[in-house]
Formats: sequence, structure tokens, C-alpha cells
Amino acid sequence: MHRTHPIDHEEFDRVIAVLLADGWHRVDPGSFDLRLPHGDGWPAWFAAMEIRETWPETSCYLAAPMSSVVAVRFAQLEDGDQ
Repeated sequence: MHRTHPIDHEEFDRVIAVLLADGWHRVDPGSFDLRLPHGDGWPAWFAAMEIRETWPETSCYLAAPMSSVVAVRFAQLEDGDQ
């Protein structure tokens, strides 16, 4: 059974990494965004600013279909946050 829940866009601000087929990609907190389809045949996709380990002074925009996302990693909540 496929479960869904309402999208809480505040949770997107807590995404710190995205797992794709080639491994984990660290992303700038607050940069993760979900784009919904705008027509027939267009998949939902995500976009985020990747933190590059080899060249930290450069940034890389990461975007792919949501079907390519295996998992996301969230930052821990601070005490008192919900």
C-alpha cells in the first residue's frame, strides 16, 4: 500500500542530504525544493544546491526526477521545535 501525507514545506528547510543511485549528496539546508508536474508526461522533480566536498568554494545546482530519490536526510530538530 502506498502512503502519502500532506507536504509540509517547512520540512524541506531541514533536508541536508539526498540519496541518489550514486550515493549521498549533501545539500544546503533550505535549498531543497519540490516541483510538481505541469502537464501530461512531466514527472515531479526536486532541486537543491549541492555542497561540493572537493571544491567547497563552488556551488552546484542538483536537480532530478523525484523517482530517482531513494531517501532524504533531515537535520535534527532543536529542543522545543516541532
